[in-house]
Amino acid sequence: MFENTIKDILKRLLVIGILIISALAILSTFLFPIYKKMPIGFVPVIFGLTISVLVYRFPQKIYKFLDKSFFKIPKKHFLTILCFLTIFVRLPWIFKPGTPISDYLGYYHGAKLLLKGFGFGSGIVYPPFPKCYVAIAFLLFGESARAVSILNTICSLMAVLLIYFLFNKSDEKISRLSSIIAALFPSMAVYTGSLGYENFLFFMLPLMLYFIKRDNINFANNGEILSFWIVIFGLACGIVSLTHPPYVLLPFFALIGLWIGGLSFRVSLIKTIISFSLMLAVIAPWTYRNYIIYQEFCLISANGGYVLLSSNNPHSDGIYCDFDTIYPKLPGENNIAYDKRCGKIATRNIISDPIRFISLSIKRISYMWGTDTSSLGCVLDERPKAKLFMSFSTQVYWSMILFFWFIWSLKYFSIKEFQPSYILIAILLIFHKFAIHMLLEPISRHHLDILPILAFFAASGFLALSNRNSKRFEI
Repeated sequence: MFENTIKDILKRLLVIGILIISALAILSTFLFPIYKKMPIGFVPVIFGLTISVLVYRFPQKIYKFLDKSFFKIPKKHFLTILCFLTIFVRLPWIFKPGTPISDYLGYYHGAKLLLKGFGFGSGIVYPPFPKCYVAIAFLLFGESARAVSILNTICSLMAVLLIYFLFNKSDEKISRLSSIIAALFPSMAVYTGSLGYENFLFFMLPLMLYFIKRDNINFANNGEILSFWIVIFGLACGIVSLTHPPYVLLPFFALIGLWIGGLSFRVSLIKTIISFSLMLAVIAPWTYRNYIIYQEFCLISANGGYVLLSSNNPHSDGIYCDFDTIYPKLPGENNIAYDKRCGKIATRNIISDPIRFISLSIKRISYMWGTDTSSLGCVLDERPKAKLFMSFSTQVYWSMILFFWFIWSLKYFSIKEFQPSYILIAILLIFHKFAIHMLLEPISRHHLDILPILAFFAASGFLALSNRNSKRFEI
């Protein structure tokens, strides 16, 4: 009885939280142009929200049109169209990828060194897998930026197919809309031309949610705690954590999602211990390598404290600050020790001036959720006209996604029956992103990996409008 009460409280906190975050995301689209001092930035937001409101006013007519056309397409034909559209919108960035800059230039040179047999050297500031990802692309398709664009396209194609198959057993309409929305995200299409790892995470996130869904089905049918699906989920968590370290928390999100989703705490805990242990088994060789080189413990990479300080020091605008001359390394101080010291300084700064921290957090939220365009520069800086067009269309699309995510959150708030475990985990991942980037560098490309989740929420929000009189929102 007590356990069910705790579950109910957590469920209610989740739905309240996701409603607040979706509302803040829409508000951020108006705050972002103010912070950037670019009034023209209001135009695509207003345009996108106007289209969304028109859809909101006449959902049944649009739904009937889709029901007679889009939803009537045979499954095989739909999947063919889905694959074609996913590849087609990425062709410009395959034929003309962006020039490697910033972090991506490091991945580019690091991948070449890997293929020449020089290994990772003593690098510890960044996680290792982004270089491996670029090296895999070079190995498969040749040493060029186009090779990474091809691999990015393959990852995106597998991602949209996974999104379709993740939901099609429960609702074919949601699965079709979600996969089409994900395939046509302008930001992800452009990002195909970069050397970043976001397309890989764009694929891995729905893949891991699919593993959890299959494990749930397997447990319901066979009562099997240690299943093939939970094993590969744990291994996948390890690979993803070596790409983007905050994902080390994913097994704990699985614990909460599985438990609230209906499993006993004992079974959820055992599955979490299994997945967490397997994740650590994947990470452990890299952690051991770090210790051998530096004689200090560092799980994956040593830049969390550095980034925290760059966003939270008296000289920072709250987004980023190059402070190497302000807080230089001490003589003989290695990267791990320096990162830990930066983290301590940042923590003292936050505690000493909480009002400034809250003010900067509002700004960071606006930068993280108010735009979907900051990823475009790494591909389109050399093509200003294309950048202007894509920035406009991307922000229009983003505003519409946020609107229908908010509609979904409103509907979700009103129901008493909650989503399956894999949807609860997806919600926790959004909380995770929100919390991290209230503290750290809030570049909008850092939300690209959760676009599959937002595609599902937006599709569900639209379909909820066509059934707005229903007392129960079905997914």
